[in-house]
Amino acid sequence: KAFQDPVSWSVSNMTGIEVRPGVTLPIKLSQDLGDDVWLVGVVDDQVKKPYGVLKMVKLKVTGPTTSEWLGTRSDIDYDPSCAVQATFRAACWEAGDGVPRNAYPVSVRATEEGTSEGACRGDLAQPLGDDSNGTNCPTTMMEPTTCVAKCSSNSIANGTFMCLASKVRLKSVCPGHDSVMIGDKVLLTLAVVASECPSTAQLHTILANALEVHRNMVKDVFCEVGEEVVLPEDDALLAGQPKARALTLGGDLVVNATEAPDVLLRVAQLPDSKVPVGNRFANALKSALDYMGSVENLRKPVYAPDQVIDFHKACRGDAARPLGNDSVGTNCPVAMVERSSCAAQCNSGGIANGTFVCLASKLRLKSVCPGQDSLTIGDKVLFTLATVASACPSSERL
Repeated sequence: KAFQDPVSWSVSNMTGIEVRPGVTLPIKLSQDLGDDVWLVGVVDDQVKKPYGVLKMVKLKVTGPTTSEWLGTRSDIDYDPSCAVQATFRAACWEAGDGVPRNAYPVSVRATEEGTSEGACRGDLAQPLGDDSNGTNCPTTMMEPTTCVAKCSSNSIANGTFMCLASKVRLKSVCPGHDSVMIGDKVLLTLAVVASECPSTAQLHTILANALEVHRNMVKDVFCEVGEEVVLPEDDALLAGQPKARALTLGGDLVVNATEAPDVLLRVAQLPDSKVPVGNRFANALKSALDYMGSVENLRKPVYAPDQVIDFHKACRGDAARPLGNDSVGTNCPVAMVERSSCAAQCNSGGIANGTFVCLASKLRLKSVCPGQDSLTIGDKVLFTLATVASACPSSERL
C-alpha cells in the first residue's frame, strides 16, 4: 500500500473568498495541509497596485458544505511565488499578518472521494505489452486513483497507472510474449520557480547525486513548464529578467521495501537547502540554470510497490538467419523473450556453433552449422546504450 496520509474530505468547489463587502473573488490558490486542513487564497489586485494583496484563510473541512475556521491572514509584500498555484504553500501563510476572523468569508464544498483538482486524463494512459487491449482507466482520473491495462488473455496486468498532480504516472503491462521486470518505486513531484527546465540528462544526474543513489535507480524524470512568475526586485536583478517560470519536476526511484522509508525521507528533504540532500539539489540546479528560486514538494513522495521497472518487446525469432551450408533453419520461437537464446539447426544432426540472443528487443549474435564452411569461436561482451542525440553516428565512426 502506498505510504500516504488518508484524507477524509477533499475540496471539490470553493466559490470564492469575499475580500470586501459584496466583492467575491474566485479562489485560485489552495493547498491541502493534511488531516482535512486546507489553506486557500486569492490576490486582491484592486486594493494595492500593481500587485495587490494576498488574502488567505485556513480552514478544516468537516462536511460537504461545512468547515471550521482556523485563521485569516493577509500579506501586502507577499513573495510572488505565493500568487501561483504550483508554488502556493504553507510558508506563504506564515509570512502573512493576522486579520479578524470574519474578514474574508469562504464558501466551500467537499466530497469524501478524490477531487477534480489535480485530475488526470485517463484516456491518455498507454498500456504496454502484446497482450494489452486498452485500459480500465476512466476518461477523468481523480488524484491519487489508479487504473491498469486490460489483458486479452484475461490475465492480471503488471503495474498500475497513477494520477498524481495532473499527470498520469507509472506503467501497466500485459506482457504476453514481451518481458517485464517488477519492483517498488518512490514517486517525487516538485514545484520549482526557475528560469527554464534543466535537460532530462541534467535532471537525471542532479537527482541521483542529490539523493546519493545509483543512476540506474532514477527513472522517468520530467520537467514541465507552467505559468510565469513575477520575481522580487533582488531576484529579478539576479536572474537578469523580471519573470521566471513555475516548473513541475518529477521522477521515479527504484527501491526495495527495506530502503523505501529512508528514500522517502531523503526525497522529502529535496526542497530544504539547510540539510545535505536539499543543499546538493539546490547547488546542482543553480549551476545548471540561469536562475533558481523556491523549491517545494508539490505532492508528498509516494511509495508504490509492485510496479514496472523495465519492459522489453519480444524479439522476432523468425527473423534469425542461420549461417553455414549445413544449416536448415533455427529452433527460435516466433516471439523471443528478453535474454532468451536459440540456435541454428544442422542438417547433419550436429550441434550449432554460437547462439542468437534477444537483448533489448533486438536479436543479437550469430549461430552457424558450418558444414564445409569455416568459422572462429570466441567469447563476447555485449553492450547496449540508450543515448539522446541529434543523429546516429555512422557505423565506422561508432
